[in-house]
Amino acid sequence: MALTCATLLAGGCARHPPTAQVAMASRAVQRAESLQAESYSPMDLRLAREELDRAERAVEGKDYDRARRLAEQASVDAELASAKARSEKARARVAHLRRRIETANDAEPAFRNEPPGR
Repeated sequence: MALTCATLLAGGCARHPPTAQVAMASRAVQRAESLQAESYSPMDLRLAREELDRAERAVEGKDYDRARRLAEQASVDAELASAKARSEKARARVAHLRRRIETANDAEPAFRNEPPGR
């Protein structure tokens, strides 16, 4: 009985195009692009774009199981590209702040040696 239900569920999924999954993958790719993932994680973004393209072609060919899998993988790869882009941007901000702190620390002793009121 459980095997029959699982077979019916799997078959039911295959009869309907995975429009929601493809749309989610497309939005994930767009988010990665807006975060400039092309500069920070080009391979992951390229892979996500290719998988999304293959998912869309699989939908056109009515291979819905394959389209669903490709769309889900495209989403994962696009999210990875986004995470790497956010991480690299944060790293750059931290490095910038450290340089500013070092500059301020280097200038501080000069102010200490000046008499008050200057």
